[in-house]
Amino acid sequence: MESDSAVTVRRIEDGDRVWIAETLVQDWTSTSVARCGELVEAVDLPGYVAVVEGRRVGLALVDVTERGYEVVAISTSEPRRGIGRALMQRCFTEARALAVGRVWLVTTTTNIAAIAFYQSLGMDLRTLPRHAVRTARELKPTIPSHD
Repeated sequence: MESDSAVTVRRIEDGDRVWIAETLVQDWTSTSVARCGELVEAVDLPGYVAVVEGRRVGLALVDVTERGYEVVAISTSEPRRGIGRALMQRCFTEARALAVGRVWLVTTTTNIAAIAFYQSLGMDLRTLPRHAVRTARELKPTIPSHD
């Protein structure tokens, strides 16, 4: 697909919530996200929606706590068009505006494309918790055994 169309990133609006839930179920098997030994209900989190030509094409759901600015979920329906980059850049901008010292997220070690993407944004791999995916699957059995 051509990347001539500009990506617009905006805050999530109430009218986006059904689409967010559908997207999470499609991409993540449910509206819950397993991370760091807990299950997080993501559908109501704040964040951003990416839009191209009036179509919602991506989302970033975030949670800002004492641990930092966490990108709990990020999804795009049109890979390699700059949508994920635009969403992450908006998250970095918000984290700076909030004076949050750390932006972080969780991915699997087998998701090499995601790791390379996050590193291209200047993020570093920080921890490799042993058996993290096994623990996550205990919380959320619908996590696939492959990427």
